[in-house]
Amino acid sequence: MRLLQNLAILVAVVLLGVAWATPSEASYFTEKTEPWGPLEGRNVIPLWNLFYVMPIEATTTLGQNHAKFFTSFDLVSIDEKNNNPRFQMAHDMEVYRTGFNLTYGILDNVDVHVELPFIGFGNGILDGFTGWYHENLLFGAGSRSGADDQFSYRASANGQNIYAFTPRQFEISDVNVDVKWQVVKETNALPAVAVRAGLKIPTGDYAEGTGSGEFDYGFGISAAKSFNRFHIFGGFDFSIIEDPQALRAFIDGEIYHWYLGGEFALVKDYLSYITQLEFQTTPTVETGLGQFDRPIFEINPGFKGSFLNRRIQWRASLREDIIPNSTADYTASFSLGFQI
Repeated sequence: MRLLQNLAILVAVVLLGVAWATPSEASYFTEKTEPWGPLEGRNVIPLWNLFYVMPIEATTTLGQNHAKFFTSFDLVSIDEKNNNPRFQMAHDMEVYRTGFNLTYGILDNVDVHVELPFIGFGNGILDGFTGWYHENLLFGAGSRSGADDQFSYRASANGQNIYAFTPRQFEISDVNVDVKWQVVKETNALPAVAVRAGLKIPTGDYAEGTGSGEFDYGFGISAAKSFNRFHIFGGFDFSIIEDPQALRAFIDGEIYHWYLGGEFALVKDYLSYITQLEFQTTPTVETGLGQFDRPIFEINPGFKGSFLNRRIQWRASLREDIIPNSTADYTASFSLGFQI
């Protein structure tokens, strides 16, 4: 995979450069640092962004009366068309999702997180760029080679529409609320461990494709461990989906979500490189279409950093699918926020 090769070369060059510029390479790699990871956020590809998947968060808590606010922006580019005698689908669009996030420590080991998301989707105006991206950075032009810049967001079964959404601008989606309880603090022998529970509130509108119109519920567990400049983390969660009436014959089941990642602190307190793998099941009935039936398996590499003594924090990452034709062509994610 050309993308993985390019990423490996980039990371190796950065690590060698930082180590060469450091007076003592041994002390550089053994210096203790605070972790930045993981890369927050969730998959926001069409249709699945209607349902609740618990956002990935740090295992550790902020501490009582401490708060963190950040704004996230996700750009998803997708062009997938497939059909068989029973099911037909066509997704050709860009999805733009902006989330306003607030996390507050109500106790030393308990945080509450609220996200107010806005979503929009429109014509595939990035088809040309995405074709170049696949051709030059990955392994061929892929699904975008025949893209026509025409908006499509629809699926049907036996000739009847399951859904058919029209383009939308910046409109409110479903609000997410979750509570995290750190049950184990990290020690030399033990990782930090936290459990979470979450809720999706139907503030979006299913008719417009901005929400499911139903409550969803999520439960999860995560763990993290630090080794000087290296940090590892992982977690598992599942969501109980209340499917919209219009999708009752199409959606059947829960969503299971796993993630595993690692972080290397390039510059203490200022910059880290992070890569994480994410696996997510899909809640549809068997359709015979890979875009609905295949699980989502992605690699998500990126950087996180800060300014002003960790007060101002930022993130940039790029998701890519490992299982072809199971998710978006790519998802570019950015965030900026502050912590007090």
